[in-house]
Amino acid sequence: MNGLVHPMLKENDILLLRNLLWSFLITLLPILVFATEQIGGYNWNDHGILPRNFSGLQGVLFSPFLHGDWTHVLSNSVPLFALLWLTRSHFRDIFWPVLIFVWAASGFWTWLIARDSYIVGSSGIVYGLAAFAVTAGFISKNRQAQGIGLFTLFFYGSMVWGVFPLEMNLSQGISWEGHACGAVAGVIAALVMKPAMPERPRYSWELEPEPEDNEENDYWKLPEQREPRPEETPGDVNNSLNPPQ
Repeated sequence: MNGLVHPMLKENDILLLRNLLWSFLITLLPILVFATEQIGGYNWNDHGILPRNFSGLQGVLFSPFLHGDWTHVLSNSVPLFALLWLTRSHFRDIFWPVLIFVWAASGFWTWLIARDSYIVGSSGIVYGLAAFAVTAGFISKNRQAQGIGLFTLFFYGSMVWGVFPLEMNLSQGISWEGHACGAVAGVIAALVMKPAMPERPRYSWELEPEPEDNEENDYWKLPEQREPRPEETPGDVNNSLNPPQ
């Protein structure tokens, strides 16, 4: 018994560590970049998204690594790590396509519609992954996906106010456009990737049809309509109509 269970537990442990490692490394990069800026006295925010400016397109790639201050980078890091880990753990086969699409689409759409100001931060990806998790929970029949969607909605549902041009966002210089574009990208990613999402587990009683009780059904049939039993031959059924004299 131990020989059968232990390898499976070991494989699950390896998958768990891989998911945690990838999520940690992706989350760590913006922190390291900002720390480098602080130590070296640099300011790389001009590599962020500058809407409708050709040179500002570089921000589609670089802006998630750049932040305004420690509060900004740390406030994004916690939800980013959690959502990366949840997405990678349950949607492992489509994790990279979802992440790349959310990253690129949210950045490019922000470049198209946002105000004329440098936009930095990984919040577009955070909103994209959150919207993906919630949408996947609604459209998937898989209970784990539904659980992740409910978890995200419960803990990060208040983020929905960040996608509107409210006074509290505008006064703090928050890019609601980047949040909104990330959320739209996440919804689209979930809808497009629905066929590749994990299916609802099928139980044994759904896979195997229940055997019919032929003996009970045969009771109501005429002898010539009954199916022969294994111990009978077709002649035995016909002969039952004409018992020997």
